[in-house]
Amino acid sequence: MAHTNTNDKEKIRIGSCLVYITVFSGTIPADTDFEVDVNKLGEVSGGATIEYKPTFYTAKSDDGKTTKTVITDEEATLKLGICTWNGDTLDKLVKTGTVTESGGIRTLKIGGKNNADTNKYAIRCVHKDKADGDVRVTIVGSNTAGFSLAFVKDKETVINPEFKAEPQDNDGTLITFTEEILGLCALTPTLAKGTTGKTKVNSVAEDKLTATNTYVYKISAAATAVAYNETCTTGWTAATLGTTEISTTAGQIITLVEIDSNSKAKAVGTVTVVDDIG
Repeated sequence: MAHTNTNDKEKIRIGSCLVYITVFSGTIPADTDFEVDVNKLGEVSGGATIEYKPTFYTAKSDDGKTTKTVITDEEATLKLGICTWNGDTLDKLVKTGTVTESGGIRTLKIGGKNNADTNKYAIRCVHKDKADGDVRVTIVGSNTAGFSLAFVKDKETVINPEFKAEPQDNDGTLITFTEEILGLCALTPTLAKGTTGKTKVNSVAEDKLTATNTYVYKISAAATAVAYNETCTTGWTAATLGTTEISTTAGQIITLVEIDSNSKAKAVGTVTVVDDIG
């Protein structure tokens, strides 16, 4: 879907992130299920670093005139510091941990190769940015760095896990990076004849509605101006592609807006009614 924000590449990211972790069962959970307090690994201290390192091999002819370079391996890691944690946090960072709770005491036992579990975890870093849009980085893997606990008189105890990424789908994806694109996307609606004196928005070339987004429309002599995240309720009418009939006359302009579950505008497009449509 085309985007109307021409300054999209001028974003400057400043600040840390939130980190969430949950057992990976084969698919990455939806944002609303993943990014909840129960899945929070802890408060980040010192930021988080995502590293991607490809390995290449170059074949070269003896005379050096012919070469071919191919990628032979990939590695991705997530390194971070966590300053708020408990025994449950540590349990997610080791393969041989066992947690029990009794009489108000939580006990974590670590060690014993025969106790190793087979869990993989989905780990997500969320960088919140109201100005330029949120960023999400997701990997699947487990902590390969162990941990150390340093208790000193004048500094918080920070644990520093390092998660090595494993493929999270059949394509071999190691890192999923998503970012919010702030600004309205462009829609290209097309019309179809309805009953006498009516038309309907038959299709939208960029139609990729999420489960919660919908369309609304307005009719006027000129296109209706719409701003990104503007609330489109008063004066707007719900539209279902190929179904909703609209009373129109030739020359009128239909402004179609894609809205989210809070009626905030995310995309907009216009189409002019012609004689042979209505």
